Amino acid sequence: MRLRGLRMSRGLSPGEFAALAGVSQAQQYRLESGERVPDALYLVRLIVELGIDVRVVLDGAIPCRAAAPAPSSGAPA
Repeated sequence: MRLRGLRMSRGLSPGEFAALAGVSQAQQYRLESGERVPDALYLVRLIVELGIDVRVVLDGAIPCRAAAPAPSSGAPA
């Protein structure tokens, strides 16, 4: 997980980020350092508060949108 990078990309202090996720600043430091593993509620709060895709929180992936199907010409093939 890339919590520190996610926090920094949003320009948030550890305290601000912790408040969004509903944890103490000390707990936020433990999560960012890998000393603790976040629970599901923490992850859901981040996803909802930051409006991000779950894949960003879990593995740092930036999801890409699937390409739209090509428009049909209406002519039979």
